[in-house]
Amino acid sequence: SNLAVAYVRLNEIDKAVPMLDKAVVLDPNNIEAMNNLAIIYIQQNKRQQAQELFQKILSLNPRFEPARQNLNRLLEQK
Repeated sequence: SNLAVAYVRLNEIDKAVPMLDKAVVLDPNNIEAMNNLAIIYIQQNKRQQAQELFQKILSLNPRFEPARQNLNRLLEQK
């Protein structure tokens, strides 16, 4: 959601996570919300959860480049 992204930009992660979670529950194919949630997971040092979410996104849409790029960056940091 746009509001969740705004919270992320304002560094109000605690407000963004529930909104993104809800967006994914309401639409399990919402890869934009999943991608934003995975980015937050990286910021929270939840690397395994982020990796799993990026992989889920790519299983839903293998051509979603933001998730592919984020996953590659995450794996390079290991």
